[in-house]
Amino acid sequence: MSWFGSSNSSVNIDEKIEEATSDSIPNGDIDFAFALEITDSIRSKQVDAKDAMRALKKRFLNNKNPNTQKSSLKLIDFCIKNGGEHFLTKISSKEFMDPLAGAVNDKHLNHSVKEYLLESIQSWSIMLSTNPNMSYVNKTYQKLQKEGHKFPVITEYIDQSLVESKVAPEWEDSDAYVNCRN
Repeated sequence: MSWFGSSNSSVNIDEKIEEATSDSIPNGDIDFAFALEITDSIRSKQVDAKDAMRALKKRFLNNKNPNTQKSSLKLIDFCIKNGGEHFLTKISSKEFMDPLAGAVNDKHLNHSVKEYLLESIQSWSIMLSTNPNMSYVNKTYQKLQKEGHKFPVITEYIDQSLVESKVAPEWEDSDAYVNCRN
């Protein structure tokens, strides 16, 4: 039994992402209770990181409502900051970054969503810049700069430690009692 109530985590992660980024939430905000459930399930590996990445990408790319697109980007950002390194490796892949970079060039993308997407890619690039395993995010950022996209001026400090938190150790359930010693 998984965190969301069944063994099919990808179906349930889609549902939780829809709830967290509901069209009824104003101003492109997210439902933080659902967002925390999502990040907890990603961090604890109850939901596969690749499934979560694909579901988040799908929610952003397949929805034409600018409010929901912005909510999706906020949820992606929240997951990047709270999902753990195993999730970050999936985010900094061609499979994730190339479609987002392609969305920047979509003439039908709402202007404020485009600006928010560019700002997000820029901040992710800065946050992940010290980790060589996450270099594809920075490559995407540099590619978009070379294409002439205007990124916002950074007005606040972006702390790299937001994504450097470690995941809790792997635990194994056991029927055997182990006496702890000091």
